Amino acid sequence: MLVVVGSLLGAAQGNMFGPDDKYRLDLDLGYRWKIGFEGSEDLYRSQLNLGEGPKLFSGSLFYVPSDSNNKFFDRLELQMNSWGGEPYNSIRLQVEKAGIYQLNFLYQNISYYNAIPSFANPLFESGSLEPQHKQDNKLRTTSLEVTFRPGKKISPFVAYQRSSRRGFIRTTMAADWDEFVLDGDLDLHSDDIRGGVVFRLDRFSLLLEQGARWYRDRTPYVSPAPQEGNSDRPVFGQD
Repeated sequence: MLVVVGSLLGAAQGNMFGPDDKYRLDLDLGYRWKIGFEGSEDLYRSQLNLGEGPKLFSGSLFYVPSDSNNKFFDRLELQMNSWGGEPYNSIRLQVEKAGIYQLNFLYQNISYYNAIPSFANPLFESGSLEPQHKQDNKLRTTSLEVTFRPGKKISPFVAYQRSSRRGFIRTTMAADWDEFVLDGDLDLHSDDIRGGVVFRLDRFSLLLEQGARWYRDRTPYVSPAPQEGNSDRPVFGQD
């Protein structure tokens, strides 16, 4: 297999919305081809999982308005990485008004694929190469945190985070010295909320924080077909 990547780097800086506004924009764009692919698609996805097509490998924007009396913010930073079908991508945004607030936003998406046999395949002798343990799912995390009066002696803050994991999963259930294959539609998510205050004193800082978590697991597991199990050993003289 040959993977060819073409990219275009670009940067710009100068005035943006106002005559004295300052910004810097950096972009790394490209395109990926897979040429002459041969072999196992499952093995490739388990180890690399890099897709074809147009890509935004990285991008960043730094913006500072010239007007110090801007009512909303006086600094903005945006970063994006690995967009366009990549196995990991993220967005990070930071906006702040000096002495008033600081906002941090983060989004991450991780694609997990694993079809490499992690356990012995009891059906290998019969010619089956399909693993009995397999995963094809995504883990997404979104977080938002706002700090009020950053850098001051008393700085309250509040934060929220949501994590979810969804997709296909195959596993085995052990029962009575035997194993049975189960397919599942993974459905996990958690919501976290927390808040507190930071006290900055002359010689030390004090952090008080309280939070809560709501967690849910609604993953159904089903048998894809009637099964005899993996073991052919007799139990009390019976198959």
